Amino acid sequence: GVEMKNVSITNFRNKSPLSQCSECETHLDSSLGDTNVRGISMYDSELVIFAENKINNMDSYYGTSLGLDIMDAYSFYTAEHGATLDVSDLKSNSKVEDNLHAQYDPFIILGIVGLIILIVLICIGTYCCSKERQKIENKLSMTIHRDSIMAYTPRSSAIPLSPSGGTYNSEFTYGC
Repeated sequence: GVEMKNVSITNFRNKSPLSQCSECETHLDSSLGDTNVRGISMYDSELVIFAENKINNMDSYYGTSLGLDIMDAYSFYTAEHGATLDVSDLKSNSKVEDNLHAQYDPFIILGIVGLIILIVLICIGTYCCSKERQKIENKLSMTIHRDSIMAYTPRSSAIPLSPSGGTYNSEFTYGC
């Protein structure tokens, strides 16, 4: 096993990009393409902690930051009475966040512009439909109004005088 007493692991930074080349992804040694940062890695081992220990200020631009990486089920750690392990200020994927936001900003802006254009087109369509409806309603109301006032007033009338077909013509008007 390993004993740890008054150890300070600080200021680790991994700036490796996500992938340098295709060989790194398929290479047998996966650490060549690894973007993670580890303060302590344990595999099939025991760690005993004494006194005050700290792991802090670790940053992985495109991977994970781990203070204590226990890599299997057989590894374990114990702390003696009063011993501490302070793990703080770990940043994972610190540059991925910035790149993702910058990458999607134009799409967000285009989406907002598209939504505004859609709202304007709906307003214009509604306005045009209401004007057309108003024209139709005005025509209907004028037709109904005229029909309800108008009455047929004959200027002349032919009155039959006999069954033989003779007629009497008389001119008369109504009103003034």
